[in-house]
Amino acid sequence: MNIFFILEWISFQPKSRVPHQMHTLIWTDDFANFKWHLTYNDSQSIYIEISKSYIEIPEASESVIKFNISVKEFSEQLYLSLKKMLSIYGLVGFKTAWEVGNFPVAEYIKLSAKYNNIHLSEYNTFEDDDGGLTRFNLDDELRILQIK
Repeated sequence: MNIFFILEWISFQPKSRVPHQMHTLIWTDDFANFKWHLTYNDSQSIYIEISKSYIEIPEASESVIKFNISVKEFSEQLYLSLKKMLSIYGLVGFKTAWEVGNFPVAEYIKLSAKYNNIHLSEYNTFEDDDGGLTRFNLDDELRILQIK
């Protein structure tokens, strides 16, 4: 599970519909020996605790920072960080520089749309035979990627 998945649940689902095990996300950064615990108590805020572990003593760790942040502020800061990384590294350069995978393009488009008040569900969508929303227009997604 990644931060984008939990952000999507927080943003679009009432808490009562989010499974209990999804209320806390634990992400371990193997390269820097930091562990992030992200917990949300309601649909408005996330509690973040970052702890440092030690290679020599794997079970030992110390809390580096603890704070609460609104979901809105967290989403905005995540978007702005991704936007800066995209402008510095580009899509291909991101993978080369970070070695952790591809730049999260779809997630960036969703955050950018939210940040810039573009409603993707109403944005030149196509309907399939069942009348459901299944995909978005690639030209529109590319325009969102070009927002400076």
